[in-house]
Formats: sequence, C-alpha cells, structure tokens
Amino acid sequence: MRVMRNEKDSLLSVLNSFVHDPLVEWAKPEKRGYQVDRGRQNTRSEAHMKDKAQEIMKTIEKKLNGQMGKNAHAKLPISTEGQVHKLITDSTDITNLSQMYIGWAPFY
Repeated sequence: MRVMRNEKDSLLSVLNSFVHDPLVEWAKPEKRGYQVDRGRQNTRSEAHMKDKAQEIMKTIEKKLNGQMGKNAHAKLPISTEGQVHKLITDSTDITNLSQMYIGWAPFY
C-alpha cells in the first residue's frame, strides 16, 4: 500500500489512459440500457459513461490518498497501516463474504 501511495501519480496516469481510450467499452449496449443507433452509441450515453469513468477515477485517487468510506471527501486521510487494517477487516467481514460470487470458488 505504501508503494502504491508513493507511486500514485504513475498509477493514475496509466489508469487514466483507459478513460480516454476510444477502444475501451465501459458497458455493453444491451446490458446497460443505452441506445444503439445503426451500430453507433448514443452520444448522451457516451457522455454518461465518460462521467462514470471520471467518478471511478476520483474514487481510486481518494483511496490512494487514504480517504476511505462513503464520506471520503470529508475525512482526513488515514495512515497506510490503518488503511491496510481496514481493508483486511472489510475483506474478512462475514457480511461481505456472504455476498461473494459462488462461481469464484476460492476454496479450490
């Protein structure tokens, strides 16, 4: 986590290229409910997907800065050790584990 925080500019630069890459589809037309006209996506849907991608990038940046939770913008950053502890706690929480996709089969 410390290395990711120290190198967050490089990491965000790589991830940001996916936001602006015209070959990356952020959603499948038939599954996400936006219109397809003669093989081309509706421009409103494309703008919505770009906004969603930017929102995801902001969330990743906040997490790399140590701001976690639903109100991350209002919280002070937590230490690397505190963030790792929170991630371990969340990943071993029985509520989160019960929602895990059964096909993943971590027990094999």
